[in-house]
Amino acid sequence: MSESNIPNYTSFTTEFLVDVYSRMDREKDSIKTAAIDKEMRSRFNLSEDESITPETIDKFVNAFKHNNTSIKTKLSKSESMISEGFIAGLSLAGLSLFSWVIGLIKIESFEGIIFDPLGLLDLLFIFALSFGIYKKSRTCAITLTVYYFISRLITIITSFPGGIMDIIWFAVFITFFIRAIIGTIEFNQENDKIKETNKFLESI
Repeated sequence: MSESNIPNYTSFTTEFLVDVYSRMDREKDSIKTAAIDKEMRSRFNLSEDESITPETIDKFVNAFKHNNTSIKTKLSKSESMISEGFIAGLSLAGLSLFSWVIGLIKIESFEGIIFDPLGLLDLLFIFALSFGIYKKSRTCAITLTVYYFISRLITIITSFPGGIMDIIWFAVFITFFIRAIIGTIEFNQENDKIKETNKFLESI
């Protein structure tokens, strides 16, 4: 094979170069192999005495695969689950606020208003944790889920058997909050992989 038939590997993008390398029949195309090895050494700052092993290529391939569509799809799904948890948290806080306002409307005189600091703290706590979920915080997602589970469980037990609607609402909200936990965990795991990949790519 003449050199004119050898592809200009220097013009290949790094991702395409790695893909070509992983598919090449090294025993059959010895000339192409030598040419692409030379480009790989240059592209990835490998010394002449450093062998290009399948493990080395796997490292490069794994670095690039996190930029493909499947990873972006997984991140998108995680973000969707996080958004659902965030909306559920805001809805829960909104219902608490609505109940508080209705209670004020029913009071006939100013003297009858009783300030409920615990109720206000509960409202602010849920809002704060919901915002944390929006920011993709695993800690906030877990904390809100545990907090809601305990508080609603107490309500259901104390009002049983008359709290059927409490049980239904409990099932709805706890589902969204658990999905938010899964979403934040998966999102941060994939995001950490991308950060490690970018750090690796910057070093080569």
